[in-house]
This record gives sequence, C-alpha cells and structure tokens, in this order.
Amino acid sequence: MKNIQIFPVVLVGLAAAIFLAGCGTMVTINSDPAQASVYQNGLSLGSTPYTTPPIGGLFSGKWRGELRKEGFVPMPITLSPGGPTNSTFKLERPKINLTSIPSGASVFTQTGDVVGQTPVVIPLTSDSQAYELRLMSYNSKSVTLTPSSPQTFEVNMGTQIPGNVYQELVVVDRKIQVQSSVVFADRDVIERSPSVRAVRRLTDFPATRWVGGFALSPDGKRLIMDVLDQEPAPDGTLTKFSNLWSIDVGAGGSMKRCTDGNYIDDAPCFSPDGKFVYFASSRAGKNSIFRVANQGGGGLSLVTPGTTIDRFPQISPNSQLLMWTAFTEGTTIPQIWSLSLSANGLPTGLPMQLREGQEPRWSPDGKIILCAVMDRNVGKWKIWTMQPDGTQPTQLTTGSDANDIHPCWSPDGSKIIFASDRGISGGIPNYDIWIMNADGSNPQQLTTNGSRDDHPIISPDGKTIYFRSNRGLKWDVWVMELVD
Repeated sequence: MKNIQIFPVVLVGLAAAIFLAGCGTMVTINSDPAQASVYQNGLSLGSTPYTTPPIGGLFSGKWRGELRKEGFVPMPITLSPGGPTNSTFKLERPKINLTSIPSGASVFTQTGDVVGQTPVVIPLTSDSQAYELRLMSYNSKSVTLTPSSPQTFEVNMGTQIPGNVYQELVVVDRKIQVQSSVVFADRDVIERSPSVRAVRRLTDFPATRWVGGFALSPDGKRLIMDVLDQEPAPDGTLTKFSNLWSIDVGAGGSMKRCTDGNYIDDAPCFSPDGKFVYFASSRAGKNSIFRVANQGGGGLSLVTPGTTIDRFPQISPNSQLLMWTAFTEGTTIPQIWSLSLSANGLPTGLPMQLREGQEPRWSPDGKIILCAVMDRNVGKWKIWTMQPDGTQPTQLTTGSDANDIHPCWSPDGSKIIFASDRGISGGIPNYDIWIMNADGSNPQQLTTNGSRDDHPIISPDGKTIYFRSNRGLKWDVWVMELVD
C-alpha cells in the first residue's frame, strides 16, 4: 500500500524537474547606447532592451546573437545558462587605419592638434571627424572620416610640387616650436598685377635664413623683423633660433642686430612714439612679451610674466593698452588679451581676456580692433573686428574655401590689407596680398605671382606695401607701390 502511494509522488516530482529544466532562464539584453538592433541567424528580433527566450534546460543550450547600431561596430554576443539575467553590452565606435601615399604625412585635427604620422589608427568618437594631412613637397589634403568609411582609408598626396621650405612658429606642448613644410614658389619674381608697380626685393637672405613677421617704424624709415637662423649642435642636429634685425627701408642693404641669443624672438612691433620695440620671446622659459629700446641700451623688460603663451603684441595709438595673442593651458585656440600700460610703457593692473582670435591690430583712431579668427564650422581663418573691450564682434570675410590672415589697417582706417589663399595658381590655392574696404566690401587682389605672399604692412603715407614672399625660391621682404 505504501509503494502505491509513493509512486505517484515520484512521478510528479520528476515531471516538475523536467519542466523546470526545459524552461531555462530568460535574459534581458541592454546596450550602450540604447536602441541597438538584436539579430540572430540574420533575422531581426527587435531592439534593446530585449528579453531572450529561456536559455538552458533540456531543450536549449547557449544563446548566440549580434547587436547592431548605425555608426558602431557590430558586436557578437553569447549568453550561457546560469549567467546573469540582465546584461549590458557597450558598443564601440570603429577605428580607421588612415594611410597615405607616400607614407609619413602628419595628421592634424581642425584645431591644429597633431594626431601622428601615417599610417595612424584613428578612433572615431563622433559621426564625422575632419583631418588635414601635410607632407613636405606636397599640397595638404583634407579628409573627413565617418563610421561608413573603409577600415583602411588611403589618401593619395598627389604630385610633388616645386617650392621651398616654409618655417612656421607654432605652439606645441606650451612651447614655441618651428614647424616645417613646403609651399609652392615661382622661380619668376615678376609681378604682373595692374594694381601695383615698382615691385622690388628689400632684403636678400640666403636660402638658409628665413624671415618671419615684421613691423614698420612710425616714421616709416626702418623695418624690424624676426629672422630664423640655424647652427649645428654638437650631436649633429640643427639648433634653430630667431632674433630681431632692422633695416633702413630707403637704403636697404645692411642690417642691424637688435637682439641676440639662442632664443625664439618674433612678432615685433613699435611703440607709437617709436622709442621701444615690443616682441614675443622664449627668454623667460615660456613665450612672453618683452620690451627693448629701439636704439639699444637699457636692457630688456619683461611685460607679461603670466602663465599664458604670448605672441603678436600691439600697442594702442595712445600708448595706454597692450593687446596680444595668448594661448592658455589646455587649449590650442588662440585668444586676444589686453593689459593697461603705465606712462613709461610697462604693465599696470591685471590682464583681461577678450575673445578668441589672433594678431590684433589697432585702428589708427584706437577705436576698433582688427584680428583673425578661426571659423570652426569650416576650419578657415577669417577677418573680424571688435571693440577694444571685446564687444561688438563683426565678421568681415566669409566663405568656406579660403583663409584670410595677417590683416592690417591703412593709415586713414578706410582700407584693410590682408593675405588670402582665395586665389588659385597652377590649380592650387595660393596666398596673395589683397585689399578691401574697412567694412569688408570690395575685396581686390593686389599681387598675382604664383608664390606665397603674406604679412603685408603699409607705409604711413599709404602708398607703399611691404610683404613677405618666397618668389625666386627664397624668403625675403618685398616692397610694392599701389597704383591707386
């Protein structure tokens, strides 16, 4: 009798065990980001969060599927019996192997940060990322990478171009460094533009020297410039340094040294009375603004001893305000700062950060500031104006296909002279000297030689423009007279 009673109980227990084993465990699949599509055997099952059928038991083993989401790498997933009932899977953006022909091109972001040299792996963090590839003797190439780009993205740098080395002082890791590239240079030095005449070379540097920025004295008689030199170090490498030199613009020829030492001295400007020269220098360990007497003597005075990397000083016409370009820690975007000056031309008070931009230029009446600002939407430099306190910013030049740089005022404030690569020479963009009205209207091209022309400044009488050019396959300061 007892055996008959036990037998049904055993059967019921066994049936329950079989039922529970056959059911398994359901798992909820989540994704980061959410709303990823869940696929199994090529079929779409829905989107996350998604709950699977029972996993495990007598009638099922591991569950295998795949998560897919546009802009992310597909992720195969495997769920085992007895695992967590709620799992989150983080999807990854694709990584693209950026290569170039030839290899070794430097890769830059839109903000000027160096990513590396090709071949380089670029992890995508957004749906669209723009880069620029630069390689000596080749035109730069712009590329935009997206999640749909090939896993290996190859850029052909094109054909080598005739030209010479372009040395540019840039801020890298909070230090001024010399960055080299190659730009087109025309062997022909002739200027055929009908807008200018009497174009001549003011300096005659050898190919081993490079002239950077320069300024004209208030009386228009002397030009002061920063000149980059190089000398061999004991280990055989070349040490590059920059000092200030001046030249008589009337006589030309002989040059006078204004600073010395293995430092980077650059971007000089005169005080309105012509007695002092302000310039940027690495003499303080980082780049700061210094002052030296125009005729020598008196030593150097440190003007901006702050924590920023300082360049391109400019003094207001009333000598009461210094304005300059500063790079703050943690950013590569240049900013314009100002500082009050005492009667003796030295700082008083605290510096003030105004707006993003670089190379500020005071209008002749001291009421408006001219500067170049990076348009982040198109990755090009444009010319803006603003009030001395940074208010009323106004964009003067537009367009997505050209850089407008190195602006300066005409003596009466009615015109703006600048350099722009909106012109084309030999099928490639080329920097020339341009002029426009103070409100940005009626831009006109002044130089047309196929070489790079930039850094224009104008004489006090408004008739002569000094500019830098690599025409003739070397860098020099050139002079031209305006026809009108």
